[in-house]
This record gives sequence, structure tokens and C-alpha cells, in this order.
Amino acid sequence: LEMQAAAAAQPPAAQPGDVATTLTRIERKLNLVTDIALYPLEKALSPPSEGHESKGTNITFKQKLIQHYGLANAPQGQLTCMVLGRSLPKQFIVAGHLLPRRAEVYAGKLIGTHVHDPRNGLLWNSAFEYAFERQWLCFSHVATGMEDNFMIHVINKHRLGTKLADVGEHRHDHDFKKAMGDLQFGDLTGTCISFSSQSSGRPLRRSLMIHAAQALKHCQAVYPDGFMPELHNFRLGSESGAQELVEAWLSSLPSHAPSNASQSLPEELTEAKPHTEERKKKKKKRKGGQKKRGNGKGGQQQQQ
Repeated sequence: LEMQAAAAAQPPAAQPGDVATTLTRIERKLNLVTDIALYPLEKALSPPSEGHESKGTNITFKQKLIQHYGLANAPQGQLTCMVLGRSLPKQFIVAGHLLPRRAEVYAGKLIGTHVHDPRNGLLWNSAFEYAFERQWLCFSHVATGMEDNFMIHVINKHRLGTKLADVGEHRHDHDFKKAMGDLQFGDLTGTCISFSSQSSGRPLRRSLMIHAAQALKHCQAVYPDGFMPELHNFRLGSESGAQELVEAWLSSLPSHAPSNASQSLPEELTEAKPHTEERKKKKKKRKGGQKKRGNGKGGQQQQQ
């Protein structure tokens, strides 16, 4: 009888189905927490909203890039576009950040330096700056002997026929249109470049590869026919694997999301909102009661 009573007191053994259900719930919760934690970083690395594009007009950063890449000896009034490899009127050359300024808080962890490090920038025409920031294109790494070269990939098939003269800050400038001519983004895809430089300065490969990872994800549904990312080297390199990158992201995340984050968060990330609204109503009600009591005391004093 004692053995039967002891057996009856034991909790029932978990069934395989119950264990699987519990693990699935845990996995969903972990995924939800991860999505919430990484949301500010994902937003910082996403293309900017309309009207918030970078203009590349930071004069100090532009001078840093000119010195780093040894381009100070360009002809008067000209500056080299490091993508096209030729001189253009200097007003059409902008200083582009590879890891965007929006991700400044994460720069130390992601690229090991600050966003205004000249290795985190390139001098190129304003049309290319616009397309790079919009993630229409990206670079893959090409190792050729002792040099680090990079290949341009226009990965948004809808932009292959777009003329450089028709986009960016100077698209309405007659001289810019004349300088760009009929050059299309599709003409650049597959071009292998070393980023023309008169010095030993080179851009940070890690910055370019982080941008490529985001651009490939952003344009996944609109890849050009025949484009296969696995045939190209978009990896960060031996200095940082995927796990280290994820850890760097997590360790540098802010303690809370931006105040406007809920405007574009997925629905499942805002499930707690009704409870928040309820707390706000209770707080407002308490304040109203306190104010009413205060007015009552004031009225009694006035009558006296």
C-alpha cells in the first residue's frame, strides 16, 4: 500500500508530444526576444527612408578620405571617382560611409573602429552613393595575388537599366548628366576594381561585407537572372566568423529600442501594447483624482 501511495504521488511522466510542444514554445519565445533585441541594429543597417539619405557632404570626412587614398593631387576642380576610376568635377564626388552613420553606436563592435575612420569610406559619385545606400548593389571580395580587389554586383534587377545620371543628389544637374552620359548600373555589374588610390590606403573589407550581407537579404526577391551569391566571396574573412559577429551585435545593443520603434515592429512584437495602454489609463485616472481633490481643498480655502 505504501509503495502504491508513493507511486501515486509521483507526477506523471512527460509524454514525447508534451516535450516537443514545450520546446517549440521556448523556441518561439527565444526567437521573439532575439527579434526585439536585434531590431534597432537591423533598422540602422537598413536603407534609409525617403528624404533621409546621406548627402556625403561631410567636409571633414571628405578631406580624411582624400588624404587616406592619396588623391590630393587631382587636377584643379576635379576629383577621382574611386568606382569609375576617372576624374569628375569635384562637386559631383561625395564621401560615402560604408558602415552608415546610423549604425555609429555599433561601429566599434562591428568593424573595430568608429564610422568616421577613413577606411570606412570611399570617394565616389553621388549616383553610386545613392545606389549603395539603397542597397541596389554590393561588393564581393576578389583575392588576386597580393592585392585586395572587389567586384561590383547590381543585385536589384529592376535597376540594371537605370542610368547613373537619373539618380542621386545631382540628377537634375545638366553638367552631371553630361559627365555620366548613358552609363547604366547594369554596365558596372561584374566589374572588378581595386579602388583607385595613389597610396596604400584601402577600405575596410569588413564594412563592405556587412553591407553586402544586408543588401543580399534586402534584394533577395529581385536578384537578376542567373545571379547566385554562393559563387562569390561575401564572407567577412578569417578575422570574424558568423558566431563572433552575432555576439558582437548582441553585446553592443542599447538597453531599449528607439521611441518610435513600435511604428514598424511586426505585430507579434507589440502584443504587450494593450497592457501598456491600460497602465497609462490607470495612471491618468489617479492623476485626475489627485487634481480633483486638490481643487476641492482650494475651493474650501476660498470660501473661508
